[in-house]
Amino acid sequence: MPNYLNSRMINLISCQTLLKRLNIELEKRINCRYQVNIPE
Repeated sequence: MPNYLNSRMINLISCQTLLKRLNIELEKRINCRYQVNIPE
């Protein structure tokens, strides 16, 4: 049983890191778009 819980935790953690990476990539792209689209 502890082994099962452990694997669940590992899955959760890897999922969170994936989401964070996706978020960072999205923010970069959004920032780039805004910088390009906003005329100075």
